[in-house]
Amino acid sequence: MSDGLQLIKLIEVLTERSLGRRNKRIEHVNQRLDNVAIALDFLQEKEGINLTNIGPSDVVERNPKLILGLMWILFRHYTIAKALPLMPHESGQKTNDKARLLQWIRSKLPASFPVSNLTSDWNDGFALAALVEGCVPGLKVGWKNWDPTTPLENTKKAMELAHEHLGIDKASL
Repeated sequence: MSDGLQLIKLIEVLTERSLGRRNKRIEHVNQRLDNVAIALDFLQEKEGINLTNIGPSDVVERNPKLILGLMWILFRHYTIAKALPLMPHESGQKTNDKARLLQWIRSKLPASFPVSNLTSDWNDGFALAALVEGCVPGLKVGWKNWDPTTPLENTKKAMELAHEHLGIDKASL
């Protein structure tokens, strides 16, 4: 990815648009920087994605934190934002991606099941199991009867359910 060509190809696949010119035969670091700049400029100017603190040199120099940050931004923009319908907030304002994802999750869970975040509420396996159950019509897994003192075992069971019924790779959970 440090030469920018894979990043350009990824963006072209995600957007179904051509980014145009690029340096295909990379001989100098400036050509790498130019390719990455083409990709990042396209994301900011044409796609309206905020890439604060991520520049071409970060990708060329293989900064793992910023590259992972860029991948997360792309994931959020091209999956969460595109897949979930715009849901108005109680105040009538549009919500951000995280809030939209939480709203969608809540729509799949029993009304009495409290999920307020994407971190600690998922530590015991119950939320994941309830979400799987909510996404598979007619599925009843009995998560309400699971032992709350065995969070690791519950999480393993929930991950197995997600794999078995939704085809989600356990490593991605």
